[in-house]
Amino acid sequence: MKTSMKKALVVLAYGDVDLFRSGAVNALRTFQDAYGYIGAQIRGMVYGSALGPGEIKSNTGVMAQAYELGKMLL
Repeated sequence: MKTSMKKALVVLAYGDVDLFRSGAVNALRTFQDAYGYIGAQIRGMVYGSALGPGEIKSNTGVMAQAYELGKMLL
């Protein structure tokens, strides 16, 4: 019997310019641990800083990464 591994994607916006100071690195590690616990493979992550509502849309690099990550869902 062939079993397929669960797949997961992580998308995270955080409210500081620093990944470590914001705590986002802890959130990413938590996702890694949680998905590992249930036997899921993280197929990709995208994350970026946004200090106000809707601000992440102006980060073209992060938005392009999110678009590519979204295509993996199809």
